[in-house]
Amino acid sequence: KDDEVAVWRAQGGMNVAAKNMRKNYVMKAWRLLRGLPETKRSTQVYAAMMDAFGSIGRTAEARGLIDLSASHSLPPDTMMFNAALRCCQSYEEIKVMQHRMSSAGIKGNRATIRLLERARDGADLSRNYGFFRY
Repeated sequence: KDDEVAVWRAQGGMNVAAKNMRKNYVMKAWRLLRGLPETKRSTQVYAAMMDAFGSIGRTAEARGLIDLSASHSLPPDTMMFNAALRCCQSYEEIKVMQHRMSSAGIKGNRATIRLLERARDGADLSRNYGFFRY
């Protein structure tokens, strides 16, 4: 029961951090994530942390969470790759994420398509962060 509460608090903290776009909230959320046992972390928790990092411009760290989750035997899913796409600042970064997504056998959803269309039009997806969050 305590672990479930910890997971809920961590994900909620990350969502608050992403919404408020304040570094101190994001770093608090990062400490919450690191404090969770690896077996209790979910792709939702990682995606929320990616959104939090992306909201303060730490996009490389956000995209790196895909590798961190994989190292903890938690393969990334569409939600995590969409969060990673939102943290891309150039079309080259988008192409790398898109390649990783297809290599992992992950199919995109409507949000993925929207992000890729915006990227093809030359948008820096990390600048319009709140618009593409959901």
